Amino acid sequence: MSDQPTLQMETRPRVGTQSVHKLRRLGRIPGVLYGHGDPLPVSLDALAFRTAVTPNHYGALMVQVMLDGEPAGAALVKSVQLNTVSKSIMNVDLQRVTAADRVVVSVPIVLTGESPASRQGGVLEQFTHSLSVRCRADAMPQQIVYDITSLTMDESVHAAQLELPPDCELLDKPDETIIKMAPPITHGESTPGTEAGATSPEVSGGKQKESNEG
Repeated sequence: MSDQPTLQMETRPRVGTQSVHKLRRLGRIPGVLYGHGDPLPVSLDALAFRTAVTPNHYGALMVQVMLDGEPAGAALVKSVQLNTVSKSIMNVDLQRVTAADRVVVSVPIVLTGESPASRQGGVLEQFTHSLSVRCRADAMPQQIVYDITSLTMDESVHAAQLELPPDCELLDKPDETIIKMAPPITHGESTPGTEAGATSPEVSGGKQKESNEG
């Protein structure tokens, strides 16, 4: 557990819209620490949180908690709510865990290697950037790696084909398409991800929520 980042938190004596707005103006993030006891309103330094927890680890990172200056065990950064306009962090939910707890996490998928089909004009399409899995808290993978070196033209890779650590249960549909090596685009054609107006979310799965709240 020594390689887990430590987050300094303070208990939040007041809740409500005005209190939350004041915290944000002071550069702090309101949050909730729950699990193994009653939910506890907390606040965290916004800069320190962004430094310790990168967006690709929202929903899949264990941290050590210092609460009001005292060690308070481990927690999972369960969800992060972002402002839809500024992308500033609006709220953080953290789940207290012990090593033996089985937790549900959203783990990023990392592709490595290069497919020969790419040199033939193939277009690599990635439809899903994370997998939902259930595993022990002390065996939670930081990422799931897939080597695309042998990926051929028009071949698809599904969730069940990704290798998970032992005792790690896949929660997504096994036949869900993760990536596909599409044939070369000819004039007048477009892939689903490149059609006019098509967009893809910055972070998939349940890693983050977005809010219009100012």
